[in-house]
Amino acid sequence: MSSSLHPGNMGRISMFGGALYFGYLGLTRSPSAVAAAGASLAAKYAPVSYVTGAWFSMFYTFLFHQAYTHFCVHIKMVQEHRMRKESGEKEEHIDLMYVKSGGYKNREVAVVNTTVRNTMEQSLTLLPLLWMCATLGGEDGVAAATTGGWIWVITRAYYPIAYAAGMPWLFLSTIPGYCAQSYLLFKIIAASF
Repeated sequence: MSSSLHPGNMGRISMFGGALYFGYLGLTRSPSAVAAAGASLAAKYAPVSYVTGAWFSMFYTFLFHQAYTHFCVHIKMVQEHRMRKESGEKEEHIDLMYVKSGGYKNREVAVVNTTVRNTMEQSLTLLPLLWMCATLGGEDGVAAATTGGWIWVITRAYYPIAYAAGMPWLFLSTIPGYCAQSYLLFKIIAASF
């Protein structure tokens, strides 16, 4: 199951590659240069679109990784159960849905489930703030949204590693993300005065 060509690994690699591609596009195109050139509306908001594309790729990487981990842990538990059964232990059914819900108290499952859940919670505020800042944040709204968005995406990308490492490492992912969202909100409010 650990082969780099396994379908679960390929899904994660391709989605992570998509995040890197959007990152490359976003970091090589200056929002101020686009605005100064009087570009079209699509070109003006392209940097924020790249952040959104990187968010999408990262989030789906987390989802693929979650599903892959559930299946791998389930298969491993079934194999371990078969070995115990051969040694005379009582037969027990290992339920995939119970693995997915974290019912067997597996650390790998807890990490991927928390990563997806926490990213979903944070995304509910990030994405509206990102686009509100770009459209309502004043003359430098696109640049501010791009900066805040990239900070959030980059620090969120290593959330699973930080969560698995525990405190205080988790703060290196969460606090910059909270600060980035607060910055976006501040820019929206400041532009309204």
